[in-house]
Amino acid sequence: MKNLKKIIAILFLLIGVTAISQENTQTEIAIINQNNIDYKLSTIIPQNQINSAIITQIGNQNYNQNTIIANQSFIQVVQNGHFNSTDIYRVEAEVNEFILQNGNGNTIHEMSIGNYNIIENQYIQNGDNNRITSFGSNTISENLKIQINGNNASVIVINR
Repeated sequence: MKNLKKIIAILFLLIGVTAISQENTQTEIAIINQNNIDYKLSTIIPQNQINSAIITQIGNQNYNQNTIIANQSFIQVVQNGHFNSTDIYRVEAEVNEFILQNGNGNTIHEMSIGNYNIIENQYIQNGDNNRITSFGSNTISENLKIQINGNNASVIVINR
């Protein structure tokens, strides 16, 4: 009898959550074709949830320290390899970022405080030991796209 009550309670919760998640949703889709591999960002975001992060890690000792303070944010990080890291601190009106790290030892450091821009950035690192560092934000960097193909490369962006 106890097991039957538990099963009914679990079914009720699953059906209730499914009904809620199907009621108010919107879909965000972005597709990037890199080296004949399709990376598809597809998620269902409830309307009452306006800040989301999706982190996919394939490999060992990948690291993410991402702090986003915004009215609305969506960030997706895909790390394929070992010892990749992201360290992001942003205070903006809206932040939508896609980060792809293929290889080993790639790093992204990003910091912007209080410019209240709408940020739509994309960073792609293919190779080993690549570094992207970005400080600040302005209208020029609102739709920044950086792609590094190769090894041991660095890009530093300073916005005033």
